[in-house]
Amino acid sequence: MNEFLLPIAIIVILILLNGVYVAAEFAVAAAQHTRMAQMAASGSAAAQRILNILRSAPLINRYISTAQIGITIATLGLGMFGEGTIAHWLEAPLHQISWINETIVHTVAVVLAVAIITYLHVVVGEMVPKSLALQAPERSAISLNSIMTISERVFLPMTNVLNWVGDMLLRLAGFP
Repeated sequence: MNEFLLPIAIIVILILLNGVYVAAEFAVAAAQHTRMAQMAASGSAAAQRILNILRSAPLINRYISTAQIGITIATLGLGMFGEGTIAHWLEAPLHQISWINETIVHTVAVVLAVAIITYLHVVVGEMVPKSLALQAPERSAISLNSIMTISERVFLPMTNVLNWVGDMLLRLAGFP
């Protein structure tokens, strides 16, 4: 049983981390300027930071890019770790079916693992956080302010490069 605890914990953490970034992205996109201004006026430093982001196209672009990078990293980690781990767990019971050969066992285990990971990722890591953030965007944005502030600092070089490349591609395609 102990052999399952750490891998399950890693999978859960990656799904939740994905959810944090999804919620942050939707929260800042749906946050109302007026409500955030009221919260900032009442002394909330986090609300003031979010309000500053909402008032600046470059800052909102960087914030959303940071969330997207976080989502991508968590998703890739989940796919790389989760698929192999769950497929490995499924192979042992599938081997008990004597008429299934090794290649089919592995293929079935991988397909089932991808289906399980995808389902958990979409429901728990995407849909639930999105819905929660859209129900209370200002509160969600403020709650996630600290992790997004840290993430923006950590991902800043990557965010700047990716945004620059994206801007260059848009210019090459004829967009301002």
